[in-house]
Amino acid sequence: MSAISLNMKALLFWWLQSQTFYQRLHQQAIAPMQAMGESQTWADIGCGPGLMSRLVSEKGYDATGYDLDANSIRLARHLGRGHESVRYHQQDLFSIDQHFDVISATSLLSVMPDKEKALERLLSLLSSTDATLILIEPTQRMKVKDVWRLINDKKTFFY
Repeated sequence: MSAISLNMKALLFWWLQSQTFYQRLHQQAIAPMQAMGESQTWADIGCGPGLMSRLVSEKGYDATGYDLDANSIRLARHLGRGHESVRYHQQDLFSIDQHFDVISATSLLSVMPDKEKALERLLSLLSSTDATLILIEPTQRMKVKDVWRLINDKKTFFY
């Protein structure tokens, strides 16, 4: 990797998004989605290093990734080189001022203090009643101890 300076949080999300199970989960979530035209827009809210944004740009969407973490956005931009239809912004969910045909949010509601308000905001950013919201949230099985077990299992870094 180039001389990007990253914090541990951004590196952890980069590692997580590089894992086979995580990539498969996202690919399955978007498998039925196909852009219907050039102007189909997709917002990846809480994009981290931008895996979902890159995947949907390959399906023909005009993708925008949003995250609060500056390091994650910097990493997403680095990893997203060559994906001309993807933009990344360091921005809060409640300050986004446009509408999208599809919105995805991975593990976003689990970290929001007011989940109902966050969900209402996500729904308000959809361009129409025919637009799509994709939520991917952790389950009870994804406990901190399980994540640390995966991190400590060195072989998972080489998939």
